[in-house]
Amino acid sequence: MDFLKRSLHGIVFCALALFLASGWIVSGAGAGPDGQGTGVSTGLEGEDRPAARRPMSRSNPQGNPLQDSNQPVGIAVDSQGNAYVTGQWVNTSGNSDFATIKYSKAGAAAWVRHYNGPAKGDDLAGGIAVDSAGNAYVTGASPGTGTQEDFATVKYSRSGEQQWIRRYNGPVSRSDWPTGIAVDSSGNAYVTGDSQVSDTRWDFTTVKYDSAGKQLWAKRYNGPLKGSSRPSGIAVDSFGNAYVTGTSQSGESEFDFATVKYDSSGKQIWARRHTRSGSSVNYPVGLAVSKSSVYVSGGTQGSSSSQDYTTVSYDKTTGNRKWVKNFDSGTGNDNPSAVAACGNVGAYVTGSSGDGDFLTVKYDSSGALVWTKRYNGPARGSDFARAIAVDSSGAAYVTGQSDGSGTGTDFATIKYGPGGKTCWVQRFNGKGNGQDTPSAIAVDSAGNVYVTGQSQLSSSDDFGFATVKYDSSGKRTWVKYYSGQ
Repeated sequence: MDFLKRSLHGIVFCALALFLASGWIVSGAGAGPDGQGTGVSTGLEGEDRPAARRPMSRSNPQGNPLQDSNQPVGIAVDSQGNAYVTGQWVNTSGNSDFATIKYSKAGAAAWVRHYNGPAKGDDLAGGIAVDSAGNAYVTGASPGTGTQEDFATVKYSRSGEQQWIRRYNGPVSRSDWPTGIAVDSSGNAYVTGDSQVSDTRWDFTTVKYDSAGKQLWAKRYNGPLKGSSRPSGIAVDSFGNAYVTGTSQSGESEFDFATVKYDSSGKQIWARRHTRSGSSVNYPVGLAVSKSSVYVSGGTQGSSSSQDYTTVSYDKTTGNRKWVKNFDSGTGNDNPSAVAACGNVGAYVTGSSGDGDFLTVKYDSSGALVWTKRYNGPARGSDFARAIAVDSSGAAYVTGQSDGSGTGTDFATIKYGPGGKTCWVQRFNGKGNGQDTPSAIAVDSAGNVYVTGQSQLSSSDDFGFATVKYDSSGKRTWVKYYSGQ
């Protein structure tokens, strides 16, 4: 069950007037105009601000190993069109640091910051969020002194000055891995992840910090079995309520979707579990929050023993389940990677079909299937969608890795109109003409699209960050590489 170990999948939220955006690698993330971060989506004033989360994982959603080296995991965009990228970067000692870069609207690198924890080991960034003032918040796993991995959360000012660092070590000083981050309109930061209690028990653990870095509360959740519970996404609404979803053990080898709501003071308002009949392993890849609903999407086993997309809608206030929808492409195992929502127009889920195409579906708010879209790249090979973002018009933006014709794997980014029409498709082949793997996507209020991922920089085994900006018509505006200089 590798996906239960360390795969942080993507979540996406509506980019209403401002922004949204999945570990060890990023399965799917999107960011909206307000820049709430990797796996984060922000909305207009009064709208919900979904969370930011950028996964950290050494394998992609299909279980294929990624390069061990330099790997961006999340992107966020602020209201001025500045883009913020975070990921892991191998330092001169051979260990990984958090690496965070701010690009201006025109693509100039405004600043680059690294974080190397106290143990000087592998520090692996897992997510990024940006507040309305342009402060950036990065979280990830960092070995401690006398502890195993801790949550490490860093706040940078808009000019790149380090404001604070906060570390969270669970009750038994074992492995604590953050999987997502969100920021509310007051600059409070919410971090979620799994925290080890014993050899067989991990809890959802959610920590809230105020804008000055003071820890306000830390809350834990586990299921009835008190076994393995690992979150995959977080979102925060305009009232400071936090929503967390993940997979939670319910039997010896059985796992459910588990979704929890906390109010601004950390009180658990509701917890809901979902399992599909006949499916022993049910794993959500993320959640999205709209005006009135919480959408959770993930993979479950269907009647044909193949994996399907499953999407659950809950009433945001009461936690009552509104509907459940299963989608089977009929081509084998369908692998969801990210979910998005906008306003009250419903939910968007992307991932890959059993025969290796991008597979994106849209449901309306009542659960009716509105449209289904597939993308098969020019090489007619393997294409894996990894991230999605949605703008205020209901247009959806999907990015993923796609086999090219003589170009290795490329970034492939698609814009779908609200009705499902393909507006444009753009492919990016890095300067090394080799393996290019996107990990996150963001959209700003003008419809500009930002994609970041790992790119082969030369014919040798040399990998760096590549970030690409497209305008609303799909024209490439700029591409920027980061190779550690």
